[in-house]
Amino acid sequence: MDTYSEKVTAEIDAYASRLGLSRRALARELGWTPSKLAMKLSGARKWSVIDLDDLEAAGVLRVEVCAA
Repeated sequence: MDTYSEKVTAEIDAYASRLGLSRRALARELGWTPSKLAMKLSGARKWSVIDLDDLEAAGVLRVEVCAA
């Protein structure tokens, strides 16, 4: 089973691919450095709630919040 981080990374890669964006261009669109995006995508740094909010605001990712 995929971890949540793997799912987020897959969604980001799919979004960039659909729009023909490089990771550098996507980082610029998000207001992030290319290094920050690369570290998040590689798993070297964990995704934060703020990161997910940035991705949702940019239309990259749709986050659904479910009560436990």
